[in-house]
Amino acid sequence: MDNKTTEMGTPKLSIIEEGTELRGALSSGFPLLVRGAVHGEVTCPALSVAPQGSVSGQVRAGLIESTGIVAGELEAEVVRLSGKVGDDTVVRARSLEVRLASDDTMVVRFGEARLEVGEAPAAPEKR
Repeated sequence: MDNKTTEMGTPKLSIIEEGTELRGALSSGFPLLVRGAVHGEVTCPALSVAPQGSVSGQVRAGLIESTGIVAGELEAEVVRLSGKVGDDTVVRARSLEVRLASDDTMVVRFGEARLEVGEAPAAPEKR
């Protein structure tokens, strides 16, 4: 057993359960699953927002996957969205995937959002 798995051999996971609301800063060394609500700063290797979950604020993760609601400033290597993106949201990612939430729901909703995808732009040359 290593420090990333439980005694049963399953991967460790931090969970914010439905009915739980967290305000403030949250940092986890393990993937984070949000079924409740998080408002504030989130830092973790991977963030998964369930359909009933929501995250708003500053998020820094290697991977962000959301079928729920996200808003604020999201920064990750890979972002996969199929839920709702709130107004005034900024998404920065090397890779962005937008999917339909389900076969029944043929819409992915974006509020007023700014998407920054790919490599960071090169600095302008000095003359």
